[in-house]
Amino acid sequence: MNDWMRTTMDTKGLRDIDELFEATERLEAEIIERRKAEELLREANERFSRMIENAHDAVVSIDEAGNVIAWNTCAEQIFGWSAQEAMGRKLAELIIPEEFRGRPVWRHVDRVPAASCRLRVREGGCSSRWLAERR
Repeated sequence: MNDWMRTTMDTKGLRDIDELFEATERLEAEIIERRKAEELLREANERFSRMIENAHDAVVSIDEAGNVIAWNTCAEQIFGWSAQEAMGRKLAELIIPEEFRGRPVWRHVDRVPAASCRLRVREGGCSSRWLAERR
């Protein structure tokens, strides 16, 4: 192998190494940015969870099938079910008095999108009459 070929190969090898170092530096910077974003997201989720848990209103979330996926402390106090008891159960079973479940407005409550309907209890507590309010 002549000197020219050896020099060309060494130069190409150095360029390859430089490119690897640059790529490594870019990846390290991206990893640092991703970790920062993950930490910010974790903090935001913690703030949101604390806000929901400390709300002075019942906060209940259901999935597409109408099963409870979130139930805060106020919901426990208002409806009388612990979060552990409520999780995974049908919302209608937990908050709609049995004598009202057969009425047309409640028949499909588990399939109503959460953003389109909210439940209200009249003044006087949970034993009062239940109402549906369309948004």
